[in-house]
Amino acid sequence: MSFPQMKANTYVRDPQGRIVIDPATGFPKTNASLAPLGKTTPDYIVGLNTSLKFFGFAVSTTIDYRTGHAFYAQGSDAMEFVGRSME
Repeated sequence: MSFPQMKANTYVRDPQGRIVIDPATGFPKTNASLAPLGKTTPDYIVGLNTSLKFFGFAVSTTIDYRTGHAFYAQGSDAMEFVGRSME
């Protein structure tokens, strides 16, 4: 595997791909071992900077694109779990 690698707990799923819930606790069951989710460094980073000056007024912008890596947003994960997200 490539370095650095993101590993995390994953949920137990039934044959149809649905997450299995523990009836005693009401929480999803997790696998015992950590599973690799992907590398954390992007394959490509593409950037673009531009600026425009007109009569003493300046406007600038920066565009950054990264692809080919795993990304984890803990805040959105927690909101999904408790039902607070728009999705």
